[in-house]
Amino acid sequence: MKKLVFPIAILLGGTMALRLLMPRERRESISQMRGTMRERMMERMGRMVEEMPDDFPPKFFMSTMRRLQEQNDELLALMREQNAILREQLRPRESSMSVSPSAAAQPQHGHATW
Repeated sequence: MKKLVFPIAILLGGTMALRLLMPRERRESISQMRGTMRERMMERMGRMVEEMPDDFPPKFFMSTMRRLQEQNDELLALMREQNAILREQLRPRESSMSVSPSAAAQPQHGHATW
């Protein structure tokens, strides 16, 4: 193990030095090339999955995940709408329920407290 540490450190140091010495334009072109290659690979994989039968496990999984995401989005929208409605209904109650501090301190018999 100790025999590997020194060569690995030299390799990493050399790589870092080369990157620092490399002109910025070259580093940017390499980054762009990586991004382009990644996009092409994702497009190819997408086409391959689309060509597979509907019961192909990865395709089935992805379509299920897409449907679940859509369902979650719908549920969140409904919950936000319900929350807004409840807030609108509670606002008139809050203003009518405002009580003076002395009246609030007195216990009220026969009423449930929250």
